[in-house]
Amino acid sequence: MPTHKPLFSWLEEAQQRPQHTAWLTAEDSLSYRALYRQTRSLAAHCLQAGLAPGEPLAAVYAGRQQLGRAALLAMYLGCPLLPLRPQRASFLPVLKRCGIRQILSDNAPGYAGYRCFSSHPGTDEQSAADCPPRPLPGDQTQLFIATSGSSGQARVTRHSGDSLAASVTASQAHTGLGCRDVWLNCLPMHHIGGFAILLRCLHAGAAMRIEEDFDAERIFNHLQRFAITHLSLVPAMLAELLTVQGERKFPDRLRCVLVGGGPLSEPLAQQALAQGWPLSVTWGMSETASHVTLHKLDSGWTPGMVGRPVRGCRLDIVDRQGQTVPGRGRVRIRGPMLMQGYCSDGDSRDNGIDAGCFTSSDSGYLDSDGNLHLCGRADQQLVSGGYTIDPETVEASLRQCKGIGQVAVTAIEDANWGDLLLVLFTGPATPQGVLRWCRTRLDSWTRPRRALKTGSLPCTELGKPDRPAIARLAAQLTAQR
Repeated sequence: MPTHKPLFSWLEEAQQRPQHTAWLTAEDSLSYRALYRQTRSLAAHCLQAGLAPGEPLAAVYAGRQQLGRAALLAMYLGCPLLPLRPQRASFLPVLKRCGIRQILSDNAPGYAGYRCFSSHPGTDEQSAADCPPRPLPGDQTQLFIATSGSSGQARVTRHSGDSLAASVTASQAHTGLGCRDVWLNCLPMHHIGGFAILLRCLHAGAAMRIEEDFDAERIFNHLQRFAITHLSLVPAMLAELLTVQGERKFPDRLRCVLVGGGPLSEPLAQQALAQGWPLSVTWGMSETASHVTLHKLDSGWTPGMVGRPVRGCRLDIVDRQGQTVPGRGRVRIRGPMLMQGYCSDGDSRDNGIDAGCFTSSDSGYLDSDGNLHLCGRADQQLVSGGYTIDPETVEASLRQCKGIGQVAVTAIEDANWGDLLLVLFTGPATPQGVLRWCRTRLDSWTRPRRALKTGSLPCTELGKPDRPAIARLAAQLTAQR
């Protein structure tokens, strides 16, 4: 099967249109031609400093714009890239797992034993001109990306240029991103959600507005000021934007808002529709280089529906033995956007892929129209009183309880129940009131037996519930009572 063009060729082609803006930041705007020249200059500087082209490279930055520049540098020099935040205690073992010995960072002295390089070039234009691109072939590993680790220890996926390109082109068929559009990127660049936006904009020659963090008031103002056309959010971000919008007019140019990274509740979806938001729910993961389903929100949408597979992707529902089943089971994915495999300490060869397929931890079913409906995660299910319980399903019901803000369902060990269901929540409701609501609204076998009020719930950077941290918090609060 023929491979795609090298990813860096997208920037090379886009810089032939110098009038087109590539990046918008808080400080400045940058054309595609300027971005190309800066990347070439940085590449020349790093080569002169001893960076080995073609060898894996970690980019360690808190700033998303810096990670974006590192991504372009890696494409230019053919270095498989691992984008990371500067959390030294946690990422050094990951470097070993990926076989990485060189780091791009402005904190070079902090990483003893590694070849470190700065992202501040200071190279003149003449020497930079003598540094041609050295992009990797499409079938070779281009990107290492860590999973969110919301249900356990994070793993590192390996993606080829071909799998990334397949994801980008499949997404573009649904989003209609073009060279005159602007995608506001408020997702972390070291996660696949934020990194995929960079690639989509490069491929389309579109502009990317880079936000270093998420502030709902500022983001909503930017949606209007910069004529934003595309936006990606997690449900928690959408909720904050709807709150700050109030009675203000919906941004005229915004025509595509992708929502993923967690379940979208029915009240939140209805509020967004009423206020004019052009939402499309999506489902995907690091292993699939971003979303593999999409459904434009309409009046017929029901919670859990995430749409049909994108072009080139096939979904099947399988049982624990990997056999296709007609009803509910684990979701198996096949398509050109799949990762090459996970990186592991013992063996860097492919793992996680079986006969060209990846079986996710998500449980769901396909309806008669081919839409995927998610029913929670198979690896998060609890067994209470002999019944298998999906926490996300119970949480969706609990969001209807007046006075509850954030909510998470977990369990503590119990001699009689096995998993004794426990709900942690924020908001003005009382534990007694929540339990009374549960007794009248929930089936007895899905009902939490304890309720604990807390100031906040642990979340990952993307706003997903941090399940292990939530379980630890529940155990700690229970022990204190």
